[in-house]
Amino acid sequence: MIENQLSKVSRHTGEAYYKVDDTGMVVSANRKAAEIFGYDSPEDMIGNRFTAGFFPDRDTRREFLRFISSSDSIQLLTAILRKKDGSLFNAETHVRRIGDSAGGFEGFEGFVRVVESDGEDFSRAEHLTSALKAIRQVNHIITKEKNLDRMIQGICDALISTRGYSSAWIALFDRRDYTSCKTAFAGIPEDNVRTLRKKLESGDLVICARLAVEECRLVTLNDVRNLCTGCPLLGLDPGSRPLTVMLLADGEMYGVLSAEVPMEIASSPDEQSLFQEVADDVAYSVRNIEMEAIRIENERVVYKAREDLEEALKVAERSAEYAREANRAKSEFLANMSHEIRTPLTALSV
Repeated sequence: MIENQLSKVSRHTGEAYYKVDDTGMVVSANRKAAEIFGYDSPEDMIGNRFTAGFFPDRDTRREFLRFISSSDSIQLLTAILRKKDGSLFNAETHVRRIGDSAGGFEGFEGFVRVVESDGEDFSRAEHLTSALKAIRQVNHIITKEKNLDRMIQGICDALISTRGYSSAWIALFDRRDYTSCKTAFAGIPEDNVRTLRKKLESGDLVICARLAVEECRLVTLNDVRNLCTGCPLLGLDPGSRPLTVMLLADGEMYGVLSAEVPMEIASSPDEQSLFQEVADDVAYSVRNIEMEAIRIENERVVYKAREDLEEALKVAERSAEYAREANRAKSEFLANMSHEIRTPLTALSV
């Protein structure tokens, strides 16, 4: 069987071998695998959950399980894995699905080896992991939160929560004059927040936001010392650079989203594409909340108009009833008067 062959190969070649059952538990490992994952012995590694213990985030775990379930053949996967002490490393694993005679899933097994990379590549990988965790939180917030102020503040807090972004801010515009009507900030000292909020509320956009709006694109600035003179955020994190993008939905501009990322990552097309997707999701969520608020206000106006109309009809009905009562009283008065007048006249004629 291939399973036995993989195990035998590991004994002869010194490859780090592991085997996991259908519950995700490590049931077999050799000394090399234990060493790579930071365990004292294979016995120390056995009994740990492989995907939950060795993959740093849920999405990567799910992708790994989808990957191995797609075929019974040996497949190569590159991933960031986690050691026992929590440190991360780049790895390659040749892995195969183990099935029973009926085609059911019994687990998986494979080799793993460390992939040496330079510090910049690993820094990018660590940042991507942190950024994806933050973005999952953002997606949860924009799905659940219906209050606009709480939503944009929650988004900023989420972006910095996993250290994927060192700071973040959002400004939503009053589209009559494009001054800022709502703002949210995270990871920025309060004094700088006050200064930046004042500029935004007066319509004085900082350079990155102005360029994002004028050029209708994502903007990153490398020469911040010369370009960002007077910006309240200049110098707060010398090792980072801003990514700033307009919040645009169905051709309507709703505001600006900006976040600081490590300088060596800011110009990455993948990083910029990821941030643009976040901005698009945020923009449509802002639009949906505003449209819902308009719908609720229109319903309130219609309901109020209906109430006013019903009240006016009631007033008109009461007025008509008063008029009918007055007419009846007038008719009765005239009838009585006519009778009283005719009675004396009749007596005189006799």
